[in-house]
Amino acid sequence: MSTFFRAIGNFFRKDWMFKLISLAIAALLWFFVIAQENPTRVKEYENIPVTFIGAETLAEKGLCMTESPDDLLTSVNVSVEAEISDLQKLTEDEITASIDMSNITTAGEYTLNVRARSLRGSVSAVSPSKVTVSVEDLAQREVPVEVQIIGNDDPDLYYGDVITDTDTVVVEGSQSEVEHYSKAVVVVDVSGMDSTYKESRTITLTTDDGNVVSSEDYYGALPSVIVEMPIYPTVSIQLDKDEIMANAKGVADGYEIIDVDLSDDVIKVAAEAESLESIKAVKLERASLEGAMYDTTVQIGVELPKGAIAIVPESVTATFKIAEHQDQRSFGSVPVEVRNLDPNLECSVNPETVDVIVRGSAVDLKALSSDSVRAYIDLSGFESGVHTAVIKFESDSQADLDISSVTEAVEVEITKN
Repeated sequence: MSTFFRAIGNFFRKDWMFKLISLAIAALLWFFVIAQENPTRVKEYENIPVTFIGAETLAEKGLCMTESPDDLLTSVNVSVEAEISDLQKLTEDEITASIDMSNITTAGEYTLNVRARSLRGSVSAVSPSKVTVSVEDLAQREVPVEVQIIGNDDPDLYYGDVITDTDTVVVEGSQSEVEHYSKAVVVVDVSGMDSTYKESRTITLTTDDGNVVSSEDYYGALPSVIVEMPIYPTVSIQLDKDEIMANAKGVADGYEIIDVDLSDDVIKVAAEAESLESIKAVKLERASLEGAMYDTTVQIGVELPKGAIAIVPESVTATFKIAEHQDQRSFGSVPVEVRNLDPNLECSVNPETVDVIVRGSAVDLKALSSDSVRAYIDLSGFESGVHTAVIKFESDSQADLDISSVTEAVEVEITKN
């Protein structure tokens, strides 16, 4: 073994200059031969984009793919055989790959070849070389439009009802997909807006199980809907309860309204800013109580003020408190009776009579006689001396009466018999 290496060493040490020149000449000869012969080689080019030919004409035949081309195949690897000089110049832009669907005329499943071409040399292989395409009949379906508004929570603004240019849209695609499409949703965010919104919006398509169909998965372009939502500044106006009671009509004879409860006592009025300043009050329609004798609840419409766009609410629920009409009747010089005085005592009362006022319904007051109203003092436990006793009142009537007197108490002098 050592003899071999010594021989090699001696070879390079002896006449080394001559041998170096010989090696250079050999290399030049090799490159010359290569340049003259230019042999072929194979080179693989990766991620060559794939074009689907005829996919856009399927709709003209009433057909469509169940998957978009991008979901099926976007690129392939292409091997090109060419002379070395051509391979050195060849770029990916000079290589094309396509799948021809122009001969498909009916629904079905097709396995199609991926065909590649190169401007230099020839294509020797494509990977993957085939793709399976599922084609169905093109179907359409009309689905309802649902507008979802968010951000409409500014208390100083009025948000009107949403208006769309259509209540439904027509969507299309493969039969198996379209039958699951359920509605077209448009979400509009009006946060920060203080004037009427109007804009064309692309729908979000949802299926019957609530899933969203992405625009990439939808056949063609998703439809659009024009959405309009009125937005106006507002002013809040307090309702006048006294005016509402005064304008009510139809209470039964002998009855009156003593109070009213309102479901809303503040009305929000919406208008253009220049009109809003002139709106100072709102009126309610006149309430009809139709001979009411008891508490009655009615719905009353709110009249739209001049210059206003809208009012909220448009009506209020009013509960009228109804009672018999209250009147009063006076009885003069009613004797002050003494009750529960100890039998061993006697007394004098000053004053001995008082003027009495009785308040109640006109019907009940009319039924009273002068001797049916009494004033008295209760002297239970009182002893000899001068005392002040509070006057009490009673009536033979079973009606709810309010009996009083300007003289609330009398002076009583009590002595022993």
